[in-house]
Amino acid sequence: MNKIILGYWSSKMMKVRFDPESGRGWLWWWPFMSSSICGLACRHRGEWFLVWAKGDTLVFQAGKKHWSLLSDITIDNTLTDSGQKRVFSVTKCDGRVFELTYPSVVAKGLIARDPTFDSFDEEQEDFFLWLSRLSTNDEWKAGLIKRWSDRHLKSYQE
Repeated sequence: MNKIILGYWSSKMMKVRFDPESGRGWLWWWPFMSSSICGLACRHRGEWFLVWAKGDTLVFQAGKKHWSLLSDITIDNTLTDSGQKRVFSVTKCDGRVFELTYPSVVAKGLIARDPTFDSFDEEQEDFFLWLSRLSTNDEWKAGLIKRWSDRHLKSYQE
């Protein structure tokens, strides 16, 4: 079974070994600042969400489901509930194929009272917001594909 190695969104000192077919991932400490990853992973409510390079495309994966960021999909991320929640969604021409509502990082404790906290900081804290902005920037996507694609070839066999 092929596994891919991803950076962990919440910690640069951890990596994720992920099986794209089963949608399962495993965290482990990686004490070296290695660039040998093929994407980034985030875990929310027990489910893995990732962006990774698969050949010449960039893929968003939620568990076992996946979509190419180079295909005809639209990714939206909207603030709702008076800024307390965000709704992340993936839409294809035939309708919405994925939706996730989650707490907004802006509403969390000290961040809500930090006058220096801005949209750049929010993007660094919020994987889904980062992904929605990435999805609209072709140059950014091409750069990540170039950076991550050769690392997919170094998948780990188990």
